[in-house]
Amino acid sequence: MECSEALLWASEYIDGKLPSDTCLKLEKHLSVCSRCRSIINTIRATISLYQSVKSHNVPSAIHRSLHRALKYEWETHKVKVSIRYSGFPLVELIDKEKQIDLLIELPGVKRDDLILMATSHSTEISGFRKRVEGIYYQNEINYGHFSRLIKFSNPIDPLKVDAHLKDGILKIKLPKI
Repeated sequence: MECSEALLWASEYIDGKLPSDTCLKLEKHLSVCSRCRSIINTIRATISLYQSVKSHNVPSAIHRSLHRALKYEWETHKVKVSIRYSGFPLVELIDKEKQIDLLIELPGVKRDDLILMATSHSTEISGFRKRVEGIYYQNEINYGHFSRLIKFSNPIDPLKVDAHLKDGILKIKLPKI
């Protein structure tokens, strides 16, 4: 499950209205994606606050207004969130005459936490970025497992791939056949 799909199911998940098979997929995604987990926990906290306000005999007009405002905010922002976080790590592909160059942003990722696999028509980079323990007041950095598959129209020689990680940028040279 991708982050965009997870965020689309968030409301139904929190309300307990998600089919069990989709719920299992979402929970599996949440176990490895700290960003989606943080968003869903924030939604839960907001709902809890909303329900506590509701239980304090707030006039129904104010209650309905608050409910509409919260629903509007979620519906408006969940699309922006799902689009914004769709591609990690960020990749640049430069097609040159004799090779394809890939530049991949991987700040905070160690070489030992990366796996690079190349075939004649694609390269896949996967790995893990460890999260620092503590209380997060803002969480915009991707942590956990990641994977990107980059496909090429021109075949490359997977046996001659050259890759170097320096200053948080993975530079990969893929010679064309």
